[in-house]
Amino acid sequence: MVKLVIAIKTKDRSPNKNYVRDTLANLERAGVMDSPHLLDLGIVDSGSRPAFVKDLRATDWPVDSAVRTLHQNAARCIEAVGADKRADYGMVLEDDLDFCDRFLEQVVAWLEDHEVDYPQMYVLGANFDQIRRVAEMGGQAWAYPVTAFYGAQALVWKRQHAAQLAGWLGPDPQYNGVTDHGHDLLLQQWGKSIQLTHFVASAPCMVQHIGNESGIGNRFFQFPWGGRDWEYRRAA
Repeated sequence: MVKLVIAIKTKDRSPNKNYVRDTLANLERAGVMDSPHLLDLGIVDSGSRPAFVKDLRATDWPVDSAVRTLHQNAARCIEAVGADKRADYGMVLEDDLDFCDRFLEQVVAWLEDHEVDYPQMYVLGANFDQIRRVAEMGGQAWAYPVTAFYGAQALVWKRQHAAQLAGWLGPDPQYNGVTDHGHDLLLQQWGKSIQLTHFVASAPCMVQHIGNESGIGNRFFQFPWGGRDWEYRRAA
């Protein structure tokens, strides 16, 4: 049985809306919490106010909260999903997402059809019309140019490759000296460093971005996703 470890990265967005509870409810609805593919799930918080962390702990899911920069928190998520050698894959989610039903079952089937042996990053949500066009033509994956990558809402790696990426990021990653934004652009640099030209994106997307009040002031965007009722149909 293929097993995944999931880390949800979060930070208190107050006075804006927080979405992490919505994301957890969407995971529950999508069958993730009862899926035989789920090995572990944890929430990784970058040192939010005590009331926010207390509310996270009331969800009964383990919470790793410490004062970290945005880059350190993202790297901590990748380190966490790469550490458990019982897992086949590690998944890192942002805290403002919706999911197709039977999410992990569909992700696992798609990964089994599209995985490669070398280090690679699999992208389950991206804001590109090319993904819509690929899906409309019957395709299931889009070759996502590394140089065009942005956003890091829902990412998957083979477990050992997540561990390698965590080592590459190190304890205090930065993007051109910046620590409070640019994690996605740093993942671009990682892809280039291992000579990848493309990541692999699902077509259509398996997640939807719901966070229209960004924690770092980014413009709101949504993905060309299949919807909650979408089903992945494996190639013959």
